[in-house]
Amino acid sequence: MAASVSITVGPEVPGSRKEVFGVITFDSSYPTGGESVTLAQLGLNRLDWLELNAGIGYLPTWDGSTSDPKVLLYRQTAATGAFAQVPNTTDMSATTVRFKATGA
Repeated sequence: MAASVSITVGPEVPGSRKEVFGVITFDSSYPTGGESVTLAQLGLNRLDWLELNAGIGYLPTWDGSTSDPKVLLYRQTAATGAFAQVPNTTDMSATTVRFKATGA
């Protein structure tokens, strides 16, 4: 399975860029290295920046080193521990991440 994307606003066009707002819903088997999200899902041809906000307990980040970005989820391993990526195959289907994507 894969993450699903719902665009709630956009694309808006400030200047020469588009801004898209929406929600990413993870699936039932989180893959190590993050969920792939396509530019088409984001309504863009090029991604310049992706802002992510998650619910309590998770820190979302993105890897823009590939043509389609990957959204990674981290959680704190102990009260004073470092953040670690969510383990492979974890059911994250109840987890959503709000986003703002900027690009063209």
